[in-house]
Amino acid sequence: MKLIDLSLPVNDASLSYPGTSTGIALERIPFSIPGGTLSRFTHLDPHCGTHLDAPLHFIQEGTDVASVPLVLPELVVFYTTANPIPADLLDGSPGLVGKAVLFSTGWEKHAGTKGFFEGYPTLSSQLAEALVARGVALVGLDSPS
Repeated sequence: MKLIDLSLPVNDASLSYPGTSTGIALERIPFSIPGGTLSRFTHLDPHCGTHLDAPLHFIQEGTDVASVPLVLPELVVFYTTANPIPADLLDGSPGLVGKAVLFSTGWEKHAGTKGFFEGYPTLSSQLAEALVARGVALVGLDSPS
């Protein structure tokens, strides 16, 4: 099985979605006892860096993150042209039931910049509806939610 790493690095320069907290804050916890260990306390906004939005985030009766399968057969779609991403992009893609459809737009190159949250790629509503109608289990996109 081929693994696809979708994660972006998380560090003190990581940004969070505008209007939320500062992203990440790292706090060094000093040695408190002789022979103790050095540790850090991490405060992380849930929309900082790579994250997963569960159906419950958008649908009142939706499932939580623990219910979302992450190991699935995949279709990776490379697309860097128009925004929003059109529904006809999947024309001719057979057998999407139960698959993870991952859109690679190149937007990750803007990660860590203020521009990451401006003009980023989105799915057209027609494409979102087509993904649901075709039984897609998971959708991944390299832009902010």
